[in-house]
Amino acid sequence: MSLLYSLFTLASLALAQGNSACPNILSCHATAPVDTCCTESPGGLVLSTRFWDNLGPKQRWTLHGLWPDNCDGTFKASCDLSRAYPSPTALLEEFGASGLLNGMHAYWKGNRGDDSLEQHEFAKHGTCMSTLSRPVTEPITFNKR
Repeated sequence: MSLLYSLFTLASLALAQGNSACPNILSCHATAPVDTCCTESPGGLVLSTRFWDNLGPKQRWTLHGLWPDNCDGTFKASCDLSRAYPSPTALLEEFGASGLLNGMHAYWKGNRGDDSLEQHEFAKHGTCMSTLSRPVTEPITFNKR
């Protein structure tokens, strides 16, 4: 469960860390602000699904993906392929995010045994998340080791 929290944090909270004015409210709540650096828009509901219970450590489950939902059961896909990364592993290694990367490799397994699931999920769903859009991500830096 901590990996799920880490992925969600990376996807929606950590990337808004430069904006300390982000309120702590539900994104699909009627009073949610329009500031898409703080709140996912449109919608704001982030879904996670469980697939492939035969992959990964025993007594654990794998995560298929996290994606924004329009709060009506629909979602957009492949919104901005200029932000699709060919290798999430290389990107996270570059920024020294080894803890997150180790968790992703242990619990976020695709059926090919490489990072193709991570790449696919970000290209399909992550590129549609407003909290991951430029210029929101531009001033954010990771600590390099």
